[in-house]
Amino acid sequence: NTRDLLTSENYVDWKTLIEMIPVQAIPNHMFARLDEQSFTDVTQAWGLETPGFSNGSAYGDLDLDGDLDLVINNLGGPPMIFRNRATDHFHDRHSLQIELEGIPPNTQAVGTQISAWHDSRLWYIEQQPVRGFQSSVDPVLHLGLGDRIETLDSLVVRWPNSATTLYESVTTDQRLQLQEPPASPRANDGIQVIPTPLLIPLDADSIGLDWQHIENVFSDFDQQPMLFHMRSTEGPAICKGDLNRDGREDLYLGGARGQSGAIFVQTDQGSFDRIAQTVLAEDAASEDVDCEWLDVDADGDQDLYVASGSSEFPGSSSALVDRLYINNGTTTLERGESFMHLAARGFDPTSVVCSADFDGDGDLDLFQGTRLVPFAYGLPATSRLLLNDGSGLFTDATSRLAPDLESIGLVTDAACADFDGDDEPDILISGEWMKLTLLINDRGMLTPVNTELQNTSGWWQSVLATDLDEDGDLDFVAGNHGLNSRFKPPVEVWISDFDRNGRVEQIFARTIDGLQFPWHLRHDLVEQLPHLVRTFPTYASYAGATVQDIFSDEELDRAVHLQVTELRSMIGINDGAGSFTLIPGPEELQLSPVYGLADLHTSQGHVILAGGNLHEVKPEAGRYDASYGTALRSPTMESLNWHESGFFVEGQVRQILTLEANNRTLVIVARNNDRLRVFAHAQ
Repeated sequence: NTRDLLTSENYVDWKTLIEMIPVQAIPNHMFARLDEQSFTDVTQAWGLETPGFSNGSAYGDLDLDGDLDLVINNLGGPPMIFRNRATDHFHDRHSLQIELEGIPPNTQAVGTQISAWHDSRLWYIEQQPVRGFQSSVDPVLHLGLGDRIETLDSLVVRWPNSATTLYESVTTDQRLQLQEPPASPRANDGIQVIPTPLLIPLDADSIGLDWQHIENVFSDFDQQPMLFHMRSTEGPAICKGDLNRDGREDLYLGGARGQSGAIFVQTDQGSFDRIAQTVLAEDAASEDVDCEWLDVDADGDQDLYVASGSSEFPGSSSALVDRLYINNGTTTLERGESFMHLAARGFDPTSVVCSADFDGDGDLDLFQGTRLVPFAYGLPATSRLLLNDGSGLFTDATSRLAPDLESIGLVTDAACADFDGDDEPDILISGEWMKLTLLINDRGMLTPVNTELQNTSGWWQSVLATDLDEDGDLDFVAGNHGLNSRFKPPVEVWISDFDRNGRVEQIFARTIDGLQFPWHLRHDLVEQLPHLVRTFPTYASYAGATVQDIFSDEELDRAVHLQVTELRSMIGINDGAGSFTLIPGPEELQLSPVYGLADLHTSQGHVILAGGNLHEVKPEAGRYDASYGTALRSPTMESLNWHESGFFVEGQVRQILTLEANNRTLVIVARNNDRLRVFAHAQ
């Protein structure tokens, strides 16, 4: 074969190998942000479709007309220069060019940070002209300002030597020439660059929260190779309650597999002390994904329910059993009722638990959401309604009072609250490959309603109920996959045991021109389904194959077929009777999957805090890490920038919690495989 002809044990025929590489000039691509949500391919519209062998590009105002021109370098050919005619076509648009002179040897003032303000709007740019190996753009900075901005309120320049210069009432459509001043403390006098943000970061250790989530090593792809996302990294759990009845809010932090949960009791100084609990250490084998403090036995103190989840356990593992810990009144937890009796057909991983008095008998019942069927992702899982007898003993009332929870799907989160104003708690459920589902409570019977939510099938990860418009009823924010990935709706999946070996496979597909093409690379597909090698012996034979070409009608009819039509995170505004108007969240809420949501009450109204990201993703899909935390001010739900909110969080956010500590509000962010992030509300 070709490999044997070109290579031997100690030899490679590089010349022949290079000559075999196809040579075909192709055009570059230009994407323009024409709206606030996405980028559009404008290659042909902007005249950039000329094919070539491009190896680099740079931009700058070559003709000094106020817009950026483009230079493209080509291998083995002349460069291409594209003149920008934006100033000829858009006379109402304005810009500002800034030429910096730095103190030698940094004569171009590399590292300078510039903030431009007009009303409450901020533009930000840094002097960093280097672009790749031995390449650079024009060191003259260019700020595009849009329509009708003829004068900036202020321009704040932070120089590399730490000096700061303020310029006020700056006229646009000019080239400013600015010189770095000598470093001097006086250079910053009188300049209020950034107002005090809403949240001030705190060192978690300084208030006693010296805890870190330690994720165990496990790969979902070893068990289920056809998946693109892992579901074994959805902890930690975090919840607040008053363990010792001193009127202060304490914390439970749930660990990963092999890491026991931890309880931190708040002191009268607003810090926290960790207290040992033997019973928690005994259950370290489970992975904690959710928790709730509640008084299950009506004795006046709060008990603890911990949900055991993750996709890494088989259905036979007792590590998937949820745990109830009873507070004996002395800050010591004892093991409560075992939920082993619920596992008649094996154990299921829980994703969420929430409590309410669903049957109106005066005690707290439980909704127990199931994440998935172990090692069979995509098959619909059954969630449960558990009724309390008043003493902390629970019975499964799903088939009798909430039959729609049977095989409801892959539940990720839920909010138990009164959405229709009848003083009975309802349940709003989110899930993957599921529509947002509202179960309305009618004298103990929970029934799905609401046509507005019928077309919301998505990859929902979180839901938060709160009164966003302050009209007395509960609205919601729902975190979805977002718009910043290769997956665009509609996304479809077929789940079945295609090779009849006793284990299911998932075939993901996207739609192009009305046809469903598999997302999977050929080598991944044939490794899982070896019989397809005969049908598709080469990558070329596989390249144009649809799902219907690969599998027979009988095979597809036998499979569970699911579809996603909505990937945007959404806001639902309640009309007071449990019907919702759905509004897509702002762009910042669509940058990454949203796992954590919290409502921060401020003197100026509600601020919704959101966070997410998922790193454990197949390489061909790319990890999702574009979110650094989002703050939305209600009722407009406009996003606050980081200077206003102070809410900046790296990593994989899983839950966000607000609590009161020593007359101030803390925001605690729980991140997967990381330490806590803590903020204090700047009141």
